[in-house]
Amino acid sequence: MRKAQKQAKSRGRALSEEYKERCRFSVFITNVDATVLKSTDVIELYRLRWQIEIIFKSWKSLLNLHRVKPVKKERFECLLIARFIWILIHWKIFRCLDVFVKKRNREYACSHWKFFKQARLSAYALRMVINHSITFESWLELFIFPIIKSLLIEPKKGKKASFCIVNDIFNPLS
Repeated sequence: MRKAQKQAKSRGRALSEEYKERCRFSVFITNVDATVLKSTDVIELYRLRWQIEIIFKSWKSLLNLHRVKPVKKERFECLLIARFIWILIHWKIFRCLDVFVKKRNREYACSHWKFFKQARLSAYALRMVINHSITFESWLELFIFPIIKSLLIEPKKGKKASFCIVNDIFNPLS
């Protein structure tokens, strides 16, 4: 509602009462029976689905997956596979780092957006590990451990972080 009012004000308009009423509702359509999944869980799962969309958006935006130069089909396929391999390697590193952070404190998790943004900036450092120019341990000490605090998810006021939602739905007793 606040977002809609702010946007309307910036355009010099006023919101109608009917529009304000519609803003107060969210509609979720599912074919899962109510005995299987409560309506509150459906809302939470849709929030998680949105988080998945954000992950793909971050890959596309940060890694420029949508930018392709005119090249032969074979070269394009090679570049696309290389980018996916890069994503998989960094996703594995992200997951390990996230588990490390969560083991130290269950209230925290790493932001995939912040991690991939940082990974893009220090891609050369991982190449140094692959080329055996530096050790994996040195890479961790130089490039990963110093940035852990800057990768943490900052909880929004009054809202649970997505990793907390997953824990609540799939581990309700913990």
